Amino acid sequence: MLVHIRVVGPEHDLAGLRDYADIVAAPTADGAVLSCRVPDRAGLTGVVALLGDLGIAIADLQVVADPGPPDGDDTRRYGGRDAGA
Repeated sequence: MLVHIRVVGPEHDLAGLRDYADIVAAPTADGAVLSCRVPDRAGLTGVVALLGDLGIAIADLQVVADPGPPDGDDTRRYGGRDAGA
């Protein structure tokens, strides 16, 4: 499962996250967007716990269907303004 996690706050050394999971960070004006591939919900829980342990604030989390259906919404959002959408 592919996940995009938007984190905010002071700059963190996100390169070290690759030691724990398959994570790629793209800097933004207020933090970064992390893209990671996890095998299942337990793996996602581990990534979220790791970010919490490192003091990294999660602003939004988006699970991207992998692969997405050809004719429909291929994303689910958790947190942020689009919660429950």
